Amino acid sequence: MNTTKLRLWPLLLLPLLAVMAGCADREIKLTPAEMHLYGLLDDIRRGAEPEETKSCLSIRAYDVVEIVDDTRLVFLARKGKGWVNELRAPCMGLRRDHALIFDLRSSNACQMDRVQGFRPGMQGASPAALCVLGKFTEIPEYRVPRVVQALKEL
Repeated sequence: MNTTKLRLWPLLLLPLLAVMAGCADREIKLTPAEMHLYGLLDDIRRGAEPEETKSCLSIRAYDVVEIVDDTRLVFLARKGKGWVNELRAPCMGLRRDHALIFDLRSSNACQMDRVQGFRPGMQGASPAALCVLGKFTEIPEYRVPRVVQALKEL
């Protein structure tokens, strides 16, 4: 066995370890508005009963979809109803200013359906992120105005 190769493999890991150490030192800075909204949505998720979650949501049930971050969308209706969708995995590249295009298999937005975020641009939109919907958690009606207000403050 070549002992030179065995001695060199730790050196190959050094750049990777340096990158990982740099990431560990980075703090994610949240604004007070973001902390408030994230707290509201986390409380809703933790307090949800199984009957308050669903796999699909009729496209007639909501009017607006707001991007919270790369893991959550909020579906809002005019009648004071709302739902949080926890995406199946973090959707790298998804930002609040993106336009969304849904790839639905029926007249419902369902778990496992795809949604794509597009960067608005002067020459049309360019695709930025491809995401997969998760389960929908109903926002209690008394909390919907607070969530809407928190979204506006972002």
